[in-house]
Amino acid sequence: MKALPRAVDRTASRSDLQRVPTAAYERVGPFTGEVTSASGWKDAHAPSHPVHVDLDQNGKMPMTEMNLGDQTVRYDREATAAIYASLKGGWAEDCFCVGCRNLMVQRDVIYPSAFRELLDRLGIDPNKEGEAVADGPLKNGLHHYGGWFFFVGEMVTAGDQISVSDSPYFGYFFTRGGPCPKEFRGGPHLGIEFEAHLKWILNEHWDSDLRVVPATNAPENPA
Repeated sequence: MKALPRAVDRTASRSDLQRVPTAAYERVGPFTGEVTSASGWKDAHAPSHPVHVDLDQNGKMPMTEMNLGDQTVRYDREATAAIYASLKGGWAEDCFCVGCRNLMVQRDVIYPSAFRELLDRLGIDPNKEGEAVADGPLKNGLHHYGGWFFFVGEMVTAGDQISVSDSPYFGYFFTRGGPCPKEFRGGPHLGIEFEAHLKWILNEHWDSDLRVVPATNAPENPA
């Protein structure tokens, strides 16, 4: 689990998020449209049904197009779901540091309903994040986390805002950058980057260097 340069409080636009100051992690859009946010707002310009775009003439797989606030993306749910079905687990299982284990024990409750609906619509397994990062405790007693999910898709129009829910804070947006897993690098792909304030559940201290090897990966005892 990588440490973030600093914590980020409630954010209204991507320009305020300087957590990862590198061009490789370019932030390029929000999700604020067809899936209603925690505040109940819904983009008035978003279509009530997905628009299917035939890209065969360009030699590409047909994708579904979404207009989301100030951005437009295309995605292939079936291709994305097939990749996630082939994955044994998420980043947290592979890393298994204390911060990742704190994330793992809360996966069922930390994602807002609108975010989970978005992941399902895109074909993403919420238990298989592409990468997760931790930044330690905040003044409010919670801990700052960030991470990425990836899917088969492409950006049509980039935006600037992010989708935010409170109690506790959770923000997310589409991006062309991020630490993309090798399973998605063979074709068009996008990421969803998220920022979250999470509880610390484990008995271990948050900055513990202890790594616990999962039982399935533990070496056998010599005879």
